[in-house]
Amino acid sequence: MKRIPANALIAITAMLIPWMFTSSATAEEKGKESPAYAIAWDAGTVKIGQDGTLTLAITAGKGYKWNKQFPASFKITPSGEAAKIASTDFRKDAFKSDGKKTALKVQVKGAAAGQTMLEGKARFSVCNEESCIVKTETIRTTVQVD
Repeated sequence: MKRIPANALIAITAMLIPWMFTSSATAEEKGKESPAYAIAWDAGTVKIGQDGTLTLAITAGKGYKWNKQFPASFKITPSGEAAKIASTDFRKDAFKSDGKKTALKVQVKGAAAGQTMLEGKARFSVCNEESCIVKTETIRTTVQVD
């Protein structure tokens, strides 16, 4: 059996690591942008006892489109009791896309005066003519209940 030199293994590993792991970044409520996509999640205000809707929007960049075959997901972790979230786990069918712009509606209800911080992990894919990019993004926003 032939031995592979250590420097060759290091070079191969360095090339493979970006393919083995999905990068993760933080996108604040003002939005996250890259050449391949932009993310925006609106901060919301609801009244106590009333329903509201927050929209997570992912827009494919120039030359890219939403990958409809990818099993996109979004999982929310709320922090605070002011707003109640109807569903915290979204799958592929919850994302509505025209190919370029994709939206996910999150239903909230005002429970008590104050704020609830929402942190979500979005996993999605956009493609150009040559390849697809799979991303996992951490996105945060605040729901204000008056």
